[in-house]
Amino acid sequence: MRVSTSKSEAMVLDRKKVACTLQDGGEFLPQVEEFKYLGVLFTSEGRMDREIDRWIGAAAAVTRSMYRSVVVKKELTRMAKLSIYQTSINFFSNLSNSSSSVLDRITRNLRECDVTVMTVKVNEVKKKKERKKERKKERKKERTNKRKKERKKERRKEGKKERKKERKKERKNERTKERKKERKKERTNKRKKERKKERKKERTRKKERKKERTNKRKKERKKERKKERKKERKKERTNEKKRKKERKKERKKERKKERTNKRKKERKKERTNKRKKERKKERKKERKKERKNKQKKERKKERTNKQKKERKKERKKERKKERKKERKNEQTKERKKERKKERKKERKKERTNEQKKERKKERKKEQTKERKKERTNKQKKERKKEKERKKERKKERKKERKKA
Repeated sequence: MRVSTSKSEAMVLDRKKVACTLQDGGEFLPQVEEFKYLGVLFTSEGRMDREIDRWIGAAAAVTRSMYRSVVVKKELTRMAKLSIYQTSINFFSNLSNSSSSVLDRITRNLRECDVTVMTVKVNEVKKKKERKKERKKERKKERTNKRKKERKKERRKEGKKERKKERKKERKNERTKERKKERKKERTNKRKKERKKERKKERTRKKERKKERTNKRKKERKKERKKERKKERKKERTNEKKRKKERKKERKKERKKERTNKRKKERKKERTNKRKKERKKERKKERKKERKNKQKKERKKERTNKQKKERKKERKKERKKERKKERKNEQTKERKKERKKERKKERKKERTNEQKKERKKERKKEQTKERKKERTNKQKKERKKEKERKKERKKERKKERKKA
């Protein structure tokens, strides 16, 4: 024997709610608080109140349908109606597998239904008696009407003259009433005309007042608009003044810069000229010295051959030193430039490294978000599948209940 897990369910008989996890082949059986078997409803609390109420409702529905289809019909006799009613009551009272408390409740409700049926019968008897009374009253009315007609004929013969007099009086009264009505109409028409004239005057006054108000409002609005325009113009003027001042300041700054640049250039030229002049003077002095030295050499060739050589060597050394100094200054300048370039490169590398780190962090965040989305989508799909399974189980249960 195999158990179908899709059709089977679990239920615990206890007054308190208890969780029961039963498995069959790795699948959990759903726990249920109510279960219907062979047309009888069982609950986890072990009570039959809902089933009893269902039986009582069925009995009440039967009695209600009997009242519509049996009790009200005139074609059936009273004995036939009573026999049908008793058979239906015996059927509900002889239900099998029912306790004494259940039968007591059913009988109470059926008695209530009996009372309703008896009240209907009493109402029918009362209606018949009322119909008889109405017929008697109609006959009496016919008799009285005949007597009244006979009396009227006699009175007509006697009172024709009196009626003629009364008619004359009525005609006079009608004429007087018509005259009074005409006078009243004339008065009312006069009053209406006067009232119309007064209303027209009031309307014209109201219109004039409205026009005055509207004109005042228009004038006020025009004044407000003029004020607003003046304010806007003032603002524009102030803005233009500010802009002009700013432009003047910028021009002044530019002129100052130009003047400073000119001064710097002039100072540089002056410095260069001074240096050139100094160099020329030094050269002239050197030339003079050389000439003197030559003269001295010529004079002192014999004495100072050795001294001349030494002096030459010293001069060479001095020149070499000056050249070395110039080379060193040039090298120092080139080294400074190279260091600046290296520093710039290092800064660029640091910036690029920081940007790369930030990009990596952003990529990680995006990857985490995508993973979360994938997880949520998976969870949603699983939930949808579970809901569809539950719906299929419910449909199968309903089919089983209908079959049962």
